[in-house]
Amino acid sequence: MLKWNPLTGELDYSNPNAVSARKLITIKKAAEVISANLLVYLDTPTTCRIGRNDGTIAEASVIGVTLNAGVINSDIKIQILGIVEDGSFSFNINDLLFLGKNGLITDLDPSVDPTALYLTRVGYGINVNGIVVSIEKPLIL
Repeated sequence: MLKWNPLTGELDYSNPNAVSARKLITIKKAAEVISANLLVYLDTPTTCRIGRNDGTIAEASVIGVTLNAGVINSDIKIQILGIVEDGSFSFNINDLLFLGKNGLITDLDPSVDPTALYLTRVGYGINVNGIVVSIEKPLIL
């Protein structure tokens, strides 16, 4: 059985002989041009698109953070769970992070945005350049 340990940013296994994992990553094809560090949802089982909090429930049901950019039909690495570090992040420790407009990761609570239809919590900040990805189901605002 897998258990997420938010203190270490790792998956803990009940089997002591199992190999430790620091993150879960999947690769999908881009259904549109996608930049790195955006939140994406599955358009089909094999393709991803940029998520948004002001569109459909499917668009708010993001699965992870893109680790690379790509054009249509290129491979996109998507981190589903774990620590992501990037110099472009600027979040405080323990800031709650949400899906924002156009797939952006934001620390601004979408419930104060009158155009947002969904609140999708996607993780929290661990340092200025790091976040823990831990995505929850979207809530209707």
